[in-house]
Amino acid sequence: MSWILQGIALYLAVMASQSKAPWPPQSEILADGGDASRAEAQDDGRSGGQTAKRAKRRKPRKLRKLSQDYFRRAALYYLERYNGSQGTLRQVLHRRVMRAEREGQEFERDEVNGWIEAVIQELVQQGFLDDARFALTRARSFFDRGQSVSAIRMKLRAKGVGSAEIDAALERLVEEQGQGGEEALALQAARAYVRKRGMGWRRPDPEQRAERAQKDLAALARRGFGYAVAKQVLEEGLEDGERLGDLPDDWA
Repeated sequence: MSWILQGIALYLAVMASQSKAPWPPQSEILADGGDASRAEAQDDGRSGGQTAKRAKRRKPRKLRKLSQDYFRRAALYYLERYNGSQGTLRQVLHRRVMRAEREGQEFERDEVNGWIEAVIQELVQQGFLDDARFALTRARSFFDRGQSVSAIRMKLRAKGVGSAEIDAALERLVEEQGQGGEEALALQAARAYVRKRGMGWRRPDPEQRAERAQKDLAALARRGFGYAVAKQVLEEGLEDGERLGDLPDDWA
């Protein structure tokens, strides 16, 4: 990620030297920017009450007139701070369009959409945007947090990543983990979640294990793990012949 930030910084310096137009304020660039919008809410040492009062008094700056150059600068500011996909960046830039409409700017929507797509393709060609790299980075992160394969797919789709990039990321993840396929990957992710949460056989008290068995099973199901995987990882650390009595033999 560091080389991407260095590249963006160099690109920004070049663009600034070539243009006399002032750069949009950072608060304007980040406003309505998904993950970026949360950065404005971070407390820099003030109490929560003081921060809320200041935020209430402060009026957001109006956007500068939309242009392809504006979208390029907004995109680079965003990518300096966040690892994004084409889909997430497209959402961020289109929020600028909706905000400009609310502020009364007049423009041709088709022309603006063309600017956004041109900027995205430009950044793809320059290596600042790479959905394959983004998908693999996020897949690794979700897997380490105990997300199921189906949950990883769903989260990456929500980020605007295409099916081909998702499949390639999961294949690479399987290779990295030295597993035999997505089923084995699912078992490993479920084990990580059980271990992290202290569920199933990880509970030292047998009575508590039995009382919490159904809830543990439901928790794994909500994360996208199938019943067979969930039941196996909840019971696999028990003594031979022992099982969690409250776990059903099937979903019925």
